[in-house]
Amino acid sequence: MLVKAQLLVVEKKTLSRYNSEKLSYDWTTSLEHKIVQTVRVNTVVFVTSLSWKSYHLSLVDYQSGQLLWTVKAAPASQIILHKKALYFLDASYKVNGLSMETGAELFKVKSTFRWSLPQLALINDKLYLYSKKQQAVVDFKNGTLTKARTPQGLDFKNIITIVDEQQINLHSIKKGGGDASFATLGMMGAAGGGDFGGGGDFG
Repeated sequence: MLVKAQLLVVEKKTLSRYNSEKLSYDWTTSLEHKIVQTVRVNTVVFVTSLSWKSYHLSLVDYQSGQLLWTVKAAPASQIILHKKALYFLDASYKVNGLSMETGAELFKVKSTFRWSLPQLALINDKLYLYSKKQQAVVDFKNGTLTKARTPQGLDFKNIITIVDEQQINLHSIKKGGGDASFATLGMMGAAGGGDFGGGGDFG
């Protein structure tokens, strides 16, 4: 649910919720590293930060500002939410599965695709890894890849990307003038279903 009076404000290493009616901050949360990407999905906020050598993914509770967890991870694709987990491809095109509640790694599996860049899509409660040349279904628990047929009516050869109600994009923060940056925190879906949508565990 969107609340017009509440804004997320991003500075170098802090994330804050500003109340434009009260003209004050509800909370401010500090992170260890420089924030480079962020997005809100209902009652949680995904934050990607960068240290000297590595990227980190954090989850912040939007209501309280509590930092729930931080792990070394660098999503290089859209993030897919399914039940109590999140899935994404990293820069090496490995399929990553993390627990939404703790950030613990469920699996990290190398793609078997060759000569093509894969993507992820959640279709009919199945997680597909696909490219223009091949496709597989990813096991939600251990990441095992099983060769699969293209769902009827879809042609992966011509599809650029697939976005459903439980899939989100991380949006880069573009700095303006001065030391602090105000960012528009975009979101794709996750508002209508699943454990993280309306009425779910994080809804």
